[in-house]
Amino acid sequence: MINDPSGKRTYYYINAPKSESYNLSYSLNIARSLKKSKLQLMYNGSYNNNANPNYIDNIYSETQTANITNNINLQLALKSMVILNIGKTINNYKTSQSGAGLRSFKNYSDITKFGLTLNLPKSFMINSTLDYTKNSNIEKPIVLWNAFASRRFLKSEQGELKFSAMDILKQFKNIRNSADGYGTTTRISNGLQQYFMLTFSYYPRKFGKTELKRKEVKEEW
Repeated sequence: MINDPSGKRTYYYINAPKSESYNLSYSLNIARSLKKSKLQLMYNGSYNNNANPNYIDNIYSETQTANITNNINLQLALKSMVILNIGKTINNYKTSQSGAGLRSFKNYSDITKFGLTLNLPKSFMINSTLDYTKNSNIEKPIVLWNAFASRRFLKSEQGELKFSAMDILKQFKNIRNSADGYGTTTRISNGLQQYFMLTFSYYPRKFGKTELKRKEVKEEW
């Protein structure tokens, strides 16, 4: 890669050592019944490691990137009427450059998640989620709060009317880390702005019942 003083960047292929990539993912799920309630523990994670050789302005450099992500979530369902969720997502991102003048880069993010669902009589449901995000590249934590309310109606509850309130506190931001032959980049931009939405959904739910009736009639004949 050649960088021109005018800002133009030229890429072309050249012989270099091989690149390497390693990926590992893992998960665990444990569920226990407590009389009419249910407790569930869910865990998953991933590890990625990459090595990419390149030449920047005729200087050889090797980019080493490592990323570790771990997610854990605990859910408690109280007789299907109240569902509580609490979770944690931790991500570590690190990259280093062997070329002179290119610095190493580290990023750490910690997201704590809370969720509450209430299944009320007459097919009403209220749900709210709260994400508290700390990131080493932003000054203050970000709080993302969403809320939902819905009601099922019509025969066999085939219709659903749902109201959504997204990013109530107006704090959502997109944070993206990347590394390439030229160096590392962190982009922090505003995400989807606060909005409110009313939706109507219809679920037919008749395909299986119709097929079952046809089968019963055939057996009688």
